[in-house]
Amino acid sequence: MPPPRPDRLSRKPLDDWHFAMTMTPQQIEAAGHALAHARKSGSLIDFRLPEMTSDDDAEAIQLEAAEAMDDQPKGYSTLSFPENVEGTRQTNSFVHGLLLAGTIFDTGSVFRAPKGLMGARAALLFTIGRLFPDKEEITRSSVTSAILQCDLAIELVGRRIPGSVPLTHQSATADFALHVGTFRGAPITGWSDIFSGEEPIVLSIDGHPLQKIESARFFAHCLNCIGLLADALTKGGDQLNAGDLVSAGWSLPALQTRAGQTVRIDVPGLDPVEVRLE
Repeated sequence: MPPPRPDRLSRKPLDDWHFAMTMTPQQIEAAGHALAHARKSGSLIDFRLPEMTSDDDAEAIQLEAAEAMDDQPKGYSTLSFPENVEGTRQTNSFVHGLLLAGTIFDTGSVFRAPKGLMGARAALLFTIGRLFPDKEEITRSSVTSAILQCDLAIELVGRRIPGSVPLTHQSATADFALHVGTFRGAPITGWSDIFSGEEPIVLSIDGHPLQKIESARFFAHCLNCIGLLADALTKGGDQLNAGDLVSAGWSLPALQTRAGQTVRIDVPGLDPVEVRLE
């Protein structure tokens, strides 16, 4: 399925998907609208989501939900998380979703914690500077060359689907790829140098440092997320465009947080980024 362009939300009619889907168009529409309502209200969906058995089901629900949000897509959010497969082995799943304008905030914001909030994670918000990939191999070098701007960020992740529903690749994809909000700081000058060493990225809650990540390791992970996103888009017949935003952060589990707390991220040489939950 070709993902929609970030500057507009377009998709083929649900009736045209039947060959690859197990859910009916009516089920997809109902699920998408329920997820959109839950995201707007900060609640959980109040009905049983039909079982999703295909990636197409999940992607169609996400697009239906994004369309029901009546918000402007600005790019993509990305997420990697450990998933138990067949209850016996664990694999690292990668999902992506539309990054909507109404979910991007500046540092210092006050944000109402929704139900289903899983926590906060260190992130980077990238601005893509050109078509990517453009007849080239997707490598760390080519990914870096496509980045125009990099902002330090905090990302909140969570679920609109009740915890009784297993967290899988399909359920995460349908549920906005678990994205809740991205809180950005000022553009970073010399970002490739700043994130090349062992200096720690520190995530704190109420002034207490609770997570430290080596800068170079963190940056490599975020670049890898852009590469995985570009590969997924290419397989769907699409590409990243100049001006697209890509939010990429540390893998789950996220740092648990709740209303009344202030989350802050510090990197040596950069202004901190923080958000207060209410």
